[in-house]
Amino acid sequence: APQCNVKRDGQWVKKMARELVPGDLVLMKIGDVVPADGTLMEGGTCDLDQSGLTGESLPVKKNPGDTCYSGTVVKRGEQDLYVTKTGEQTEMGKSVALIQSVESKGQVEVIMNKITLVLLIFALVFNTLLIIVELTDDSILLLCAQDPKNDGCEKNKIRKILSNLVVLVISTIPIATPVVVTA
Repeated sequence: APQCNVKRDGQWVKKMARELVPGDLVLMKIGDVVPADGTLMEGGTCDLDQSGLTGESLPVKKNPGDTCYSGTVVKRGEQDLYVTKTGEQTEMGKSVALIQSVESKGQVEVIMNKITLVLLIFALVFNTLLIIVELTDDSILLLCAQDPKNDGCEKNKIRKILSNLVVLVISTIPIATPVVVTA
């Protein structure tokens, strides 16, 4: 709810929802998103769609004195809301904070990342040694021509070395580790 109708200094004014404070009186009507947690004031009933917060598929009927939650949508009725909680203190704010706290890496993920790093370092060191051996010993690949005019490696040898490098690096990356560990 980016904007809402708030009673300030005895007059109804449009304010940004982030400017609400506990104690404000907000006018809610059909289609409005409830801007903060609060209590319905005296008057009629109000139907709210709480599916974003609770997962309920049908609107919930709210009577005067009932608590309304931030982020819910008014489906029927027009009612005043006395704001009791704003921002991170609302139920929606608590849910968001809880989800954000879980996004940090778990212990298993940290261990798997360390194992992957060790294997990658091993692969790079091993491949570096392999390239040195392949470049210094022509008999390893048997690709250098015996022609005296040829003064070094042919293009085929370079391709073979790069092919070996790519195959060995890819084969050392543990793609299936998360599946194996969590199964």
